[in-house]
Amino acid sequence: MCESVFDNQNDACHDEVFSLLAIYYFYMKRINQFRSSGIPEEDIENVFIIEALERDIVMCLCRLDDGSSGVFSFRKYCKELNKSTRDQKQRNEYSTTQKAYQNAINSAKNKARNKYISHLTKAHKGDYIGPSEYLSMIKQAVDTMDVFTGKKEFYILKDDDSGFELDLRKTLSV
Repeated sequence: MCESVFDNQNDACHDEVFSLLAIYYFYMKRINQFRSSGIPEEDIENVFIIEALERDIVMCLCRLDDGSSGVFSFRKYCKELNKSTRDQKQRNEYSTTQKAYQNAINSAKNKARNKYISHLTKAHKGDYIGPSEYLSMIKQAVDTMDVFTGKKEFYILKDDDSGFELDLRKTLSV
């Protein structure tokens, strides 16, 4: 039973980190390729796509920190890992890593999710988070996954039909 819970937590968290890396990759690609086309509708479309990708990044980061019951997240994964070991040093490493992740994404939760994405508040003043701050949070998610699994995880974006393959971890230097 416990192994199944670990597998589910591991698979769900790994998939979410993979999604986070892929979304960030396409977000940066879109930003780096953005040039005014001179056609207002196309320029507005690009801005909306970039903002949608930003919202997805924030939501992935926040889902990994969800403390609700019945969900998969780093918080829940950490609890399961701590239940499975008697080694206090290992427990401390899991807990410290999970707290570091929680602290790393705090600005995304407060600036974006709580004030703009999940709730429309008067407190939102368009204070967006920049790409480098997102990358720092994403690195923390990747590091957390590595600590929880005890190994360096791989995140390969591929299309078997075309043979396209991209190592997201290597490409984004995380």
